[in-house]
Amino acid sequence: MKLESKTSSQSTVNSYRIITESHGPIVYLEYLNEKGHIIDEILRDEDGNDISDPALLEDVQEFIDAETEEQRRDEKNGLYPTKADVAN
Repeated sequence: MKLESKTSSQSTVNSYRIITESHGPIVYLEYLNEKGHIIDEILRDEDGNDISDPALLEDVQEFIDAETEEQRRDEKNGLYPTKADVAN
């Protein structure tokens, strides 16, 4: 056996817990590279088993994108609580 090369990079993982009608509670994981681009996505059930359902994955992605856009819009309009608001 011979190790030919090793590459290391930093990535960020965004984890979302979502309740779905078809699968109940699931976890959606997004792996992002250092530039913030999604490099991998995983759906898992509440027991940690991978879910291989392309249609569900697409629905979850659209839901997360819509929620993220709504959050950005709320933050821009001053409607999203700050850390100080949550602490009080």
